[in-house]
Amino acid sequence: MFLNVKPSNDGATYRMRTSSDGGATFDEGASDYRWGFRAVGFDATAPEVTESGLDSAIRLVPGIGSLATEPGVSGVVELMNPGASDYTQFMTRFNYRASATWGFAQFGGGTRFEEADVDAVRFFPGGGHHQRQN
Repeated sequence: MFLNVKPSNDGATYRMRTSSDGGATFDEGASDYRWGFRAVGFDATAPEVTESGLDSAIRLVPGIGSLATEPGVSGVVELMNPGASDYTQFMTRFNYRASATWGFAQFGGGTRFEEADVDAVRFFPGGGHHQRQN
């Protein structure tokens, strides 16, 4: 679960990688993951659909603001049957504001393309690092 997570770099995406060796290494090959999501704006903005063919990480959300007035992103990532030696699937649900006045509800999912268990997950911003929240 994420609660008001912000990147240090304004507009950075949040990403996820998985491991099958307890976190000693994380899969980052160019074709290890496939993902997609749909974000619906609270202000009648047209829905945004974002997807990837094959990718080196799972993109969880689009660019998130890092300013003090921006709350970051909150949500949930669920892994389905990560202990099986099979392709692990996942679902996501996030809420975030793109400005001080409007926000998005987002739903997504995807697959890790390796027939191995998942026993560790790494979440990271696409640029910079996690910002500390008070």
